[in-house]
Amino acid sequence: GLCIGCGDETDEGLRCADCGHPGEDRCAECGDWVDEDELWEVRNSDGASIWVCEDCRDASYTQCAECSEWVPDDDVYWVDGMPFCQRCYEERVGCCDMCEEEYRIDDLQDMEIDGRQYTVCPECAARWNAEKEEQEHAQIA
Repeated sequence: GLCIGCGDETDEGLRCADCGHPGEDRCAECGDWVDEDELWEVRNSDGASIWVCEDCRDASYTQCAECSEWVPDDDVYWVDGMPFCQRCYEERVGCCDMCEEEYRIDDLQDMEIDGRQYTVCPECAARWNAEKEEQEHAQIA
């Protein structure tokens, strides 16, 4: 038969694979026909925007904690239990100068220690402040 969308020859029903089904579109991962409002925009491993069904999204993609984009599981950076896409990881994650663990830059703070500037996590800042306070009390006694 002929496709009612474009007039090309088809053996897939009223519409050919290129024209699809009215109100539906194909999942870019599994190829199933899905209602258009049930498709999710994700970034593939090349960074291109594609549309996938919820099952494929849940099976292969993770939502970035910072920008909310869905990216391939293999491209996710995990920091302190939170997933980041590469762009957000590069822009929003830093390293503590003391423990060398990664944290969101909003969680890091700059401290002057012995006349030098350091970027530290809350745990290392608290530890340093406690040690400094201990030393000050020891000097007084």
